[in-house]
Amino acid sequence: MHFRLIEARQIQGFVLWLKFSDGVEGEIDLRDELDGPVFEPLKNVDVFKQFRIDPALVWPNGADFATEFLHDNVRGPPNLPPALAQASNLILHAHSSRPSRYGTQRSLHVCEAHLAPRNSNNGS
Repeated sequence: MHFRLIEARQIQGFVLWLKFSDGVEGEIDLRDELDGPVFEPLKNVDVFKQFRIDPALVWPNGADFATEFLHDNVRGPPNLPPALAQASNLILHAHSSRPSRYGTQRSLHVCEAHLAPRNSNNGS
């Protein structure tokens, strides 16, 4: 394994947003993964939100999820190739084209100039 879980936030209910050291980030819904006696207390959202990173995702009662499982199951931005979904500074721009009889047509463009990680030391 060449990555670590570096950040985790609860989005809502049992959905977490996770970020890994290799740049992969996204959401994961753990509701359907809470099977077995150790996970039973986590079905209470107030208990579920007590997770921490140590180095896996763990809870005070000893429940945990392997970092590899989480990494392999996060959902990044939809409909993007994996390499683009993993880019940490991806910026998408929606551009309007001419109106049609079905309404305004919209297209989505990925600006490659924004795919490179930003250096926080250079003010960008």
